[in-house]
Amino acid sequence: MERESGAGLEITDAVDEFCYDVAQALRRLLGLNISDILADDEVEEEEDV
Repeated sequence: MERESGAGLEITDAVDEFCYDVAQALRRLLGLNISDILADDEVEEEEDV
């Protein structure tokens, strides 16, 4: 699916940025750090092997 140009692209970028900001805020509220999450993901991948 192609991304729309012009205003559609600006809206998509704004939504992406908003979602990222919300995710960051939730991590802060829950006391999580992105490096902790990435480390947990790596551990889970190693356990699957």
